[in-house]
Amino acid sequence: MNTSKVRDILHAKKLERIKAAEAEASRLINTIGINSQSKLIALAMMYWCEGGKNDRSIQFTNSDPKLAKAFISLLKDIFFVDQKMIRVCIHLHDYHKENEIRMFWSEALGVPQSQFVNSFHKKSKHLYSKKDYKGCVQIKYHNSHITRVLLAFAQKLINLYI
Repeated sequence: MNTSKVRDILHAKKLERIKAAEAEASRLINTIGINSQSKLIALAMMYWCEGGKNDRSIQFTNSDPKLAKAFISLLKDIFFVDQKMIRVCIHLHDYHKENEIRMFWSEALGVPQSQFVNSFHKKSKHLYSKKDYKGCVQIKYHNSHITRVLLAFAQKLINLYI
């Protein structure tokens, strides 16, 4: 059998495994139900993994537009934060076109550019650039109480399993 045919067979089997995993994930998400408790758990774990650990303000940094949008959505759902008080800082490399990236993140997050602060420009050694990479975005919300609640909740949740 030639290598092209073997590669096609292996690829088809991989696609079948992916489809089975997606079906199982759908079944699992339907069994847990989405309610305020599951939303709080998701928000706290996202923050624990990708959030700043100071207790002065919420700072969540990530390069995935869907994850960043979900974080904002959950933050608003659970803590009823004022959307107008959310601030966004983009972390850019020198190969990025800032205006294009600002527009991208504004649309992706549903946050107007008027709520963006000055971008952070990373120095680059020009070894490579990532195609279609839109930089990282840092979502900021200045509320020390919410920050402390999220950090404490995440820590208590983690402590249940250690």
